[in-house]
Formats: sequence, C-alpha cells, structure tokens
Amino acid sequence: MQKSLLRDILGEPLLHFVLIGGALFAGYYSWGQNSAAPDTVQVTSADIQRLTGLWSKQWNRSPSAQEQQDLIRDHLKEILLAREAVALGLDQDDIIVQRRLAQKMKFLLEDTVRIAEPGDAVLREFHARHAEYFQVSATVSLSQQFFSSQDAAQKGLQVLQQNEAADVGEPSLLEQHIQAVDQTILANLFGAPFAEQVFALEPSHWHGPLASGYGFHLVRINRHEPARLLPFEKVRERVLAEWTRVEQEKAEQQYFAGLLQKYQVVVDEALRPAMGPDWVSQVAQ
Repeated sequence: MQKSLLRDILGEPLLHFVLIGGALFAGYYSWGQNSAAPDTVQVTSADIQRLTGLWSKQWNRSPSAQEQQDLIRDHLKEILLAREAVALGLDQDDIIVQRRLAQKMKFLLEDTVRIAEPGDAVLREFHARHAEYFQVSATVSLSQQFFSSQDAAQKGLQVLQQNEAADVGEPSLLEQHIQAVDQTILANLFGAPFAEQVFALEPSHWHGPLASGYGFHLVRINRHEPARLLPFEKVRERVLAEWTRVEQEKAEQQYFAGLLQKYQVVVDEALRPAMGPDWVSQVAQ
C-alpha cells in the first residue's frame, strides 16, 4: 500500500515540475553566489529630480514624503527588473523593445553629432547650390472661360480670336480671373494635367480647349512670374537649418556604414532584391 502510494506520488507531473524548478532556482542562486560581483545599479539625485518633475507636472503638485519614497522605490524596482530581463535575454526578438532601443540610439546619435556652425561663406555656397529649397515658386495670373463640351469651347476660341474681350463662356461657379497662383494651387483647383499645360503656355493670347475635371476651358495667361531665389540675407536661418540637417544625415549614414562593417549581417536571398544594390553590397554574401 505504501509502495503504491509512493509510486503514485513520484509519478505525479506536478512533483516533477516542482523538483525541476527547485533545481533550476538552486543552480541559478548558486551561480549568482559564486559569480563575480554584481553589476552596479546607481540611483542618482538627478534621476529622482527628473522623475519628481514629471510627477509634479502630471498631478500639479509636489509629491508627499510617502509618494516620494514610492517614486524612489518604484524607480529602483524598474531598473532592477529591466537589468534582469536583459540578463535573461527577454529583450531578444521583441519588436517593441527593439524599436525603443533603436529610437534611443538615434536620439543619442543626434545629440552627440553636434555640427559646428559654419561661416557665411559655406552657407552662401549651400544656398546657391540648393536653390530649390530657398526659392519662391513660379506663378501665373490667368483668365479662363468655361465650356461643357469641346466643340463649344472650339467655337468660343474662334470668337475670341476675333475679339479677345468677348465673353463667350458658359455660366459656372469657377473664378474667371485667377491671380498669382503656383502650379500646386492651380492643380488643386483644376487638376494636375490642366495646371501642367497652363504653366507651359505663352502669355497674351487665348489657348485651348484645355480639359479639366469640370469640362473644357479657354485660357489666357495675363502674367507669368518665374521662380526666383530668395536673397541669402532673408533666409539665412533656413539655410543654416537645412545645412545642419544635411550634415547630420551624412554623419548618421557614416555611422550606420560603420555598424554594417562591425556586425556580420546576413539577409535571406529572397529579400536581397528588395533592399537595393547599395545596401546589398554592404552586407554578408
């Protein structure tokens, strides 16, 4: 009877689980006792001041003595749990942790890559070389007459060729005279193909019919202002900001290229075409 009971107990899966868990715990504890001194975990006054400031902003008051104590203890618990999670490899293959760490690394890189402000000679050269960043877009001022059909527009054009002041268009809610708009605004009003055609027209006489989402139009360009570069003195701060952005991008690219050399990166063959040749050439074959 006793042997049977003992046999049943020893065969119980729960007992196996408890014994294995105990052995693992004992082994881990023993390893911890015999290993080198543990990593230092430091709680600084600066950390607590920062956390206290965040707490005060959230609750619109300073924490009490008990709340301050809880703040310090919770901070220490968080550090210890995070350290232990990393030690046990719990950060591996976790997309949220991975993104957060990558974000912190990016912030750190941006903070450490401080670009010294260049002189005006460098900024002026950058201003001239990247005129597209610091220019006013080309604009047109135009008149348009609307028609619901291409045939009607064609007949209207014949009349306007004889008398440019004739009002031959059909009634509509569209503005007949449009002043100083760039191509983007005109595209928003009439569609991109219409705007592209208008900006290619010569001024001073009627053109068409041009199709839009509404119907057909006869168009006369009254004034065409080309794009122009804003003077350096007016946009110096913008030039400096753009120059800094470009230089930081270069520094980040150099840093990333160094990481590709530091680590052996292996990418599945099926993914290589999607990466682009410039990246594929830098990873392991």
